[in-house]
Amino acid sequence: MTPSTGALRHPEAMTAINIRLHRCEDDSQIFDMQQMVYPDHPLYRDRSLTAKYWQWRYFSNPAIQSFVFVATVDGGKTIAGMRPLSIVSVKVGQRIRKALWLTAVITHPAYRKRGIFSALVKHSLQHAKDMGVDIAYTFPNHNSYPIYQKKPQWRTLANIPILVRPLNYRGLVLKSFRRVLGAAENHEIRQTMPSFADADLHNGDSSLFQLRMTRHVDHEYTRLWDNVSQEIQVALPRNRDYLKWRYLDCPVLPYELIEARDAHQRLLGYTVIGLQNRQGMAMGLVVDLLFYSNATRAAQSLLKAGLRRLKALGADLACALPANNPRLRRLLARQGLRPLPNFIRGGRVNFIGTIINPGLASDDPFLNFDNWYLTWGDTDNA
Repeated sequence: MTPSTGALRHPEAMTAINIRLHRCEDDSQIFDMQQMVYPDHPLYRDRSLTAKYWQWRYFSNPAIQSFVFVATVDGGKTIAGMRPLSIVSVKVGQRIRKALWLTAVITHPAYRKRGIFSALVKHSLQHAKDMGVDIAYTFPNHNSYPIYQKKPQWRTLANIPILVRPLNYRGLVLKSFRRVLGAAENHEIRQTMPSFADADLHNGDSSLFQLRMTRHVDHEYTRLWDNVSQEIQVALPRNRDYLKWRYLDCPVLPYELIEARDAHQRLLGYTVIGLQNRQGMAMGLVVDLLFYSNATRAAQSLLKAGLRRLKALGADLACALPANNPRLRRLLARQGLRPLPNFIRGGRVNFIGTIINPGLASDDPFLNFDNWYLTWGDTDNA
């Protein structure tokens, strides 16, 4: 253990909690704390990967204002917790609002149940209010969700069921037995994906559209979003700059973007997929899917191609979050993606929100999950 974390052995000696903005010299302590809290997570076992993700997630997107607050004790010598947050643009009705997206809060194990979590959340909300932010939301895990439930200002917007479809029955059975027998679990993040060049995308109707993988997002993606967003009440804007940052520039997971274009090279829709190993299973994620309302056939082909690609890459399961869009829900259901049973821990993604601007009504459209278009890529779980 480094000298910076060695002082954490005596929490009873903790003085008053002080919260301040993160400084570059805090990174070492923060990365040590992340590794301590999530010792089996590959993102935090590999320090170089941690640093790359940290820089990309919070400091590389000029369109998103990100801040990291740290809670210090021992006269500022020791970091006992940290709270990253991002101020993002959210489409609500016909307006674009500033929203606070609270991401993974971490409290050092030696300093839990001492009010650090609550102090960081309170400080973050006040900071956002001072900056003119209207609303806040987050996706708490099963550890922090009960804490939010005790706070009346936070409202559960949804416990979103994860949709799954087995792609490798034999692999699922064998890996389930390994887990029961206590075999070591593989949590590795796949850093490279095999070449897409030889992948058979099976175009549904080559006379109407062509499917292809791309590493380039052009103005057609923004045009698609501008059109589709007219039918969406609440969502994170999916313009070309956001898509490039979120998927193509991500240093952790090598997402693959598959697009459908007509004979005139007009974009009809796209899907984003990724592969992660979680709890010993190779999980193929359908991260995003967006398409014109009159391009359902292309969207169906995109989803089928994404599932075939994930299976070819060795995915045991295909997983998706159901956006509140009837067409997309039907597409996912037709491809055999079904909700995980309620009794499976981790089978749902918790989604909560609160109003920061007191001038907004308690029944604001933001607080009604039925208004949201939300996919896995909108969370911090992928």
